[in-house]
Amino acid sequence: MRFKLFGTQIYISFFFSAVIALALAVDRSGLLLPTFGAVVLHEAGHLLALNFTGCAPTAIRLIPASVQIVRPFCKKPTDETLIAVCGPLSNFLFSILFVVLWRGTDSFALLRFSFINLIIGIFNLLPVAGLDGGIILLCFLERHFTPLKAVFFLRVLSFVFSAAALTVGMLYLFKGQANPSFFLLALYFSLTALLKM
Repeated sequence: MRFKLFGTQIYISFFFSAVIALALAVDRSGLLLPTFGAVVLHEAGHLLALNFTGCAPTAIRLIPASVQIVRPFCKKPTDETLIAVCGPLSNFLFSILFVVLWRGTDSFALLRFSFINLIIGIFNLLPVAGLDGGIILLCFLERHFTPLKAVFFLRVLSFVFSAAALTVGMLYLFKGQANPSFFLLALYFSLTALLKM
């Protein structure tokens, strides 16, 4: 499906829609829908910053496991940092908002949504390639080192996080409590270190 919104070409792939629909259909925890909502708020924070800095996207593609934003490069390095910060910042602000609303209503759903926003904000600040924390760190490193050294350092750090996730996954496995999420994290951190830089 393709359409234009405020001059930006939006593309939602069939597979993206199918994966979301299937995941919602089999989700027994009730966490997927609020998690998807928190991801939308996160991306909205980036989009607001993109428009504020004059780097408005020309296209947004929603494909399985990724949101691709096609946009021009920002003229100032500080703009890239601001854009990266605004995604997690959006999650943190909404986390606070939903805690305030929860205190007024005692709705467990609001507290859960607040917690999910907090987790997504923190996760995206990890200094790993492909995440906002990686972009922030790379912008910082490029001010002090050559771009090649900065990318090398971030790639090594990404592999360190990958090894840590793999180790935790193995520890759970040896205890008889297999948790595939740590193995998926290790794979994701490794792939982004190789492909996104």
